Amino acid sequence: MDKTQGYIIKLLKHAVKVTNEDYGTLEVASHGQPADSVSRRIRQVIRGKADIVWAVTNLKLEKELISVRIPLHKGVYGFRLFLIKKENQSQFNNIKEVKDLKDFIIGQAHDSADIAILQHAGLNVEKSSSYDGTFRMLARNRFDCLPKSIGEIFVELDQFGTQLPSLKIEDNLVLYYHQPVYFFLRDQDLATRIEAGLRVMLKDGSFNDYFNEEYKSLLARANIANRRILRIETPLLEAKSLPLKRKELWYSVVEEADRYGVVINLSGKQRMLTQKMSKEIFLIALGFNVEKNLEYLKASSELFDKTLKGLRDGDEELNLPSTSNHNIVNELDKVKTLWLPFHSEIESILKSKKVTSDQVASIAKNNIPLLKQMNKCVWLYETESGKGGVTHDPFLASAINLSGRQRMLSQKMTKEYMLIAYKYRLPENQLRLQQTYSLFDHTLSGLIDGDTMLNLKRTDKPHIRKQLLKVKELWQEFKPILAEASKAFEPISKKEAVKVIAKLNLQLLKEMNIAVEMYEKEAE
Repeated sequence: MDKTQGYIIKLLKHAVKVTNEDYGTLEVASHGQPADSVSRRIRQVIRGKADIVWAVTNLKLEKELISVRIPLHKGVYGFRLFLIKKENQSQFNNIKEVKDLKDFIIGQAHDSADIAILQHAGLNVEKSSSYDGTFRMLARNRFDCLPKSIGEIFVELDQFGTQLPSLKIEDNLVLYYHQPVYFFLRDQDLATRIEAGLRVMLKDGSFNDYFNEEYKSLLARANIANRRILRIETPLLEAKSLPLKRKELWYSVVEEADRYGVVINLSGKQRMLTQKMSKEIFLIALGFNVEKNLEYLKASSELFDKTLKGLRDGDEELNLPSTSNHNIVNELDKVKTLWLPFHSEIESILKSKKVTSDQVASIAKNNIPLLKQMNKCVWLYETESGKGGVTHDPFLASAINLSGRQRMLSQKMTKEYMLIAYKYRLPENQLRLQQTYSLFDHTLSGLIDGDTMLNLKRTDKPHIRKQLLKVKELWQEFKPILAEASKAFEPISKKEAVKVIAKLNLQLLKEMNIAVEMYEKEAE
C-alpha cells in the first residue's frame, strides 16, 4: 500500500475543489475495490474501471495514459537512505561516489521498479522473493544494504527493528534518482482540470502547505542536507518527462545546497576578514589613509561579528541557517573566545583612532590563531557540504576551495607586507610573506593551467579563464613588490610602495572573489 496515500488524496481533493467554479462540481471517491498493487490500479484506469491513479512515471506508462507532469512528492520520492547492519557502518564511511557502491550487494524485493534503475547504474542487485524477506536477508548478511525512500524507511525500521535489532539507518549517504510520481488518467478533460487545480495550489501556497505537513519533519529527520548525495541516472525516462527547469515543482536539494553554499562562502570570507582587519590596523599604524582605514576596519569587524553570530545561531538577513552540528558549534564557540579580545582591541583602536606599538604586537600575535580556528570551521562546513552534494566533481571542488583560499591569501600577504613596512619582526614576517605569496602564485597558476599536486585541472570555461587571467594581470604588478620586501635586507617601506599595495590588494581581492563565485556557479 502507498504509505502516502492520505497525502495524495488531500492534494487531489483540493485540486478538484479549487476548480469547481470553472469546471463544475466534482466529488472525489475511492474505488470500491482498490487493487493491492500499483500495476493493478494502473490496469483499472486503462480499462476504464477507475478515473485516476498515481504512480512513478516511465515511458511505457506515459504512452498508455495521460500524465499530469507535476511531481506530487516534489521529487522527494527519489531520495533513498540505506538500511544497513550496525556493525557495517565503517564500510560505508568511505563511500564518496556511486562507483564506490559497486562492491556492495544491494537488496530489493523481486517486483521493485528500482531494480532496473540500480542495475542501469552498474550496481550489484540481489532480489528477495518477498517484501518482508528483504529485511531478514539484510540481517543475515545476504545483502549489504537496502535503499528505502524517506517516506518508508523510518516506518519500516520501527516495524522490523524490534525483531531485527542489528539494523540501522546508515549515517552519511543518500542515493538519489528521478522518480516523479504523477497523476495518470484516460480522460484529457479531467487531466486538464487536475493540472489546473494543482497549478492554482502551487501559486497560492496550498500545495507546499500539504507537502510540508507530510514531509517537513521527515526531511529534517532524514537530514538530507547533511548527507553526501549519490546521484544516478534514471532509465526509461525522457527529458520531456521531467520538468526540471520549473524549480517550484521540486523540493530543492539545490536549495539546501545553496544554503550550504552561503554558509561555506561566508565562513570562508571570515578567514579573509581576519587578515583584512589585521591589514587595516597595520595601515593605520603606518599612518596611511587613517580615516579611510578606520572606516574599513569598522565595517570589517562588524561584518565578522555579525557573520560569526549568524553562523552559530542563524541570520535571516545573511540567509544563514543556524548550525545544528554540535562539533561545528563547539568550534565556532572557540572562534568566539579568540574573537572577543581581538574585537575589544579593535574597538579601542576605533575609539582612539590610532594604533600603539603594543596593539601592533597584540594583533600580529593573535590574528593567526583566529585565522586557524576559523579555517577549522570552514573545513568542517565543507565536509558537511560535501555530504550535501554541492559538487561531485573532485577537481571542481578543489577549484572552489583553493580559489576561496586565494581571497584570504590576498589579505594575508598584504598584512605581512605592512608588518615589514612597520619593521616588526622582520626576518619572521619576511619568511611568512615569501611563503604566502609563493602559495598564491602557485595556486593561481594551477587554477589557470592545472596542477596535479593541487588536484586542479586546467580551467577551460572561457568566462572563468578570462577572469583568472585578469587576476593574473593584477598579480604581475603586485608580486614584484612583495618579492622584494620578502628578500631585501632593508625592507621596502616607502610610502609610494605602501600606497600601491594598499590599492592593488583590494582590486586583487575583488577580482578573485568574482572568480570564486564563477566556480561556485558551476557546481549548481
